[in-house]
Amino acid sequence: MDGPDLFALYSERRGFMGRLRRDLSGIAGVEIHGERATVVTARGTRYAFRRRPENGIWGLTLFTAELVAEAEKAARDLAIVQAAALDYARAGR
Repeated sequence: MDGPDLFALYSERRGFMGRLRRDLSGIAGVEIHGERATVVTARGTRYAFRRRPENGIWGLTLFTAELVAEAEKAARDLAIVQAAALDYARAGR
């Protein structure tokens, strides 16, 4: 499973897309400051975007902290599983 697949899974489970559809159905304005931008919706909600240096594509930063936390948790979990596998392999010798 790659990044887009994981985002689709999380967005479905956590309601990201419904939230965006409700708020982003009407844009009141866009403020751009260098590599950062803010979209202001008709409801007054503000969404931050950042331009990716690799390809210049704008990305929504709203879910970044949550997705980074999940990636860090997955890395910790992987390290625990790998350590347990090594212990198991050593015990079997």
